[in-house]
Amino acid sequence: TTRAGYKQQIEFHIVKELGNIPLKDLKVNDVQAWVNDLSNQQGLSAQTVKNIFLNLQSALKVAKKQKMICENPCDDVILPSIKQYQAKVYDIQEIQKMLEISKGTDMYLILVIEVYLGVRKGEIAALKWSDIDLENGVVHIKRSRVTVNGDVIEKAPKSDAGIRDIWLGDEALKIFIDEHNKYLAKTKKAGFKATDYVIHTKNGEAYAPDSISQKWERFRDSNNLPKIRFHDLRHTCATMMIAAGVDPKTVQTRLGHSDVQITLNTYSHCLPSMNKAAGNTMDMLFK
Repeated sequence: TTRAGYKQQIEFHIVKELGNIPLKDLKVNDVQAWVNDLSNQQGLSAQTVKNIFLNLQSALKVAKKQKMICENPCDDVILPSIKQYQAKVYDIQEIQKMLEISKGTDMYLILVIEVYLGVRKGEIAALKWSDIDLENGVVHIKRSRVTVNGDVIEKAPKSDAGIRDIWLGDEALKIFIDEHNKYLAKTKKAGFKATDYVIHTKNGEAYAPDSISQKWERFRDSNNLPKIRFHDLRHTCATMMIAAGVDPKTVQTRLGHSDVQITLNTYSHCLPSMNKAAGNTMDMLFK
């Protein structure tokens, strides 16, 4: 997926827009004007501009090393500043409302998995009933469905840490057992394909990961729920765990992060209730 993304960036933004300039004639001003155009005229985000720029910078670094150019014209280019995305999360009341509304719909299990397990949408799309140990209450995350050049493929999670086991509590386990029984009943109906996918279409086929996001947006808007991305439900899960006192290392393991700093820096949003609890804790100084 990374390679496919780089190839698209090179073809559509580097070769197409700078490819007519001979390498020896490419100057800092050319690259700076190109970066400005990506940001201002084409309206790409600062992070996307940086990602495209790094492909060019890396290529020209090799050109310099091979004595094809004397200086790398990317070295003094100023990039647009990147604003850290601040995810929005639901509080416990909003989560409960969301789950209550979704009961009896095909969104219920999707939302239970997302807010309870905090998995990525590609991991939800690839999850099979054979990955869930209903006897011991463990979900094994082994693979992810991703879109590459318009085709959906299955691959290992994005890092070794992504292959993980997530333990279920008693209440969540009851939900999974009930949903599994419903799935087994479906497999006996004509026209239903027993693909073993936990989240599936009406005929049993797996979802493309983007289809899950689109289903969420339709469900969210039709029920007047606060506007957050589907991925923000993963943020919500992490925030709820931290607010409940789960240690960051355990949160990291359940989310499948390779580094605990990713967990701490990206997902530990400070809910008002957490902020208030911190104030109550500090009150002990004055007792």
